[in-house]
Amino acid sequence: MARPLSNLVEKDAPWCWEVEHDEALQAVKESLLRAPILALPDPDRPFSVVCDASDFAIG
Repeated sequence: MARPLSNLVEKDAPWCWEVEHDEALQAVKESLLRAPILALPDPDRPFSVVCDASDFAIG
């Protein structure tokens, strides 16, 4: 999701904002607005831990 934005800040990468960057930024903003409400887990109830194991950026 955020990879196009991450590519812009790589060392020696040219800064050229394009439509794909607008779309990535909009997707990140929408994801942040839809983020779930987080709370500490209840040790008396089952819960899952989910992570992003991507080799690049986030999302």
